[in-house]
Amino acid sequence: MKNILRQNINTLICCIVTLILAAFTIYAVLKGSGISLNELIADLRDASLWGLIPASIGALGFIWFEGEALRVIVRHMGYPTKRTQGFVYAAADVYFSAITPSASGGQPASAFFMMQDKIPGTAVMTALLLNLIMYTLAIITIGIAGGTGSGKTTITRRILDEFGGDVSVLYHDNYYKRHDDIPFPERKKLNYDHPNAFDTPLLVQHLDALRAGQAIECPIYDYTVHNRAAETITVTPAKVIVVEGILIFAEPELRERLDIKLFVDTDADVRILRRIVRDVRDRGRDLESIVTQYLTTVKPMHEMFVEPSKRYADIIIPEGGHNQVALDFVMERIRAYVKERD
Repeated sequence: MKNILRQNINTLICCIVTLILAAFTIYAVLKGSGISLNELIADLRDASLWGLIPASIGALGFIWFEGEALRVIVRHMGYPTKRTQGFVYAAADVYFSAITPSASGGQPASAFFMMQDKIPGTAVMTALLLNLIMYTLAIITIGIAGGTGSGKTTITRRILDEFGGDVSVLYHDNYYKRHDDIPFPERKKLNYDHPNAFDTPLLVQHLDALRAGQAIECPIYDYTVHNRAAETITVTPAKVIVVEGILIFAEPELRERLDIKLFVDTDADVRILRRIVRDVRDRGRDLESIVTQYLTTVKPMHEMFVEPSKRYADIIIPEGGHNQVALDFVMERIRAYVKERD
């Protein structure tokens, strides 16, 4: 009787803690987004029921199959668990990944609940590692590097147009460091073409999370104010992850995580002309500031960091998105990989 009472008390405590965490999460999300509770309720009322139901089923299905994967791994290690326990392990992973920086709390939360079920720590760590390896092996990571205006984004867009939901993209430019403490006139003078300008460790964390099957909140960089925006964008895992940026091959910790490395090689005169058109049209820049930046930082940093990193490329694509032969080769390689995993 005492054991039953103790179990019920533990269950009640877990339920109370879960409700408190859920309430805190909703409060934090609403406060951070500037949406009131009444606005959220109104949006839910206006939402299509036929859209919410499949979305909810899809989310629960993801958690269920994630739990099944963990349960099967643990069972083969000699520790039988119920499907409901597997669901709890996966739900803890998803929830705490969503509310902790860089999705760092997911696996520790899963480990906590698994150890609560008397699964030894070594078995827990092994199970989580095997689960991570399975995700990693099922995902291919493509790096697209090259100088400014070389045509990297053109290739990225072609891949997105061809494969759609099978591809997620991380842009290195979105990971420029935040400079809230520096006035705008001074931010304009910073060297944005040096490796130190980027928060590459955060990009590496986010890439690892995607490869582990976890969604991430990617920062957004606002070129008009030379600083990060307050908003983020959710990037979900996919069969193919593309990482694009001028300096991604210059960073060993990032480079070693790329399965295929493409370098877009375009003549410097063409690149500067493309940069001028892009920065004036899309980023609100004036011609004088573009030319000054190019001569003082862009060109020297290209020669110091970008061009030497070309030696790490698996494939060098002259003229970027205009090289149809190279594009067809890359597309066929990705198509074959995606087909293998369907």
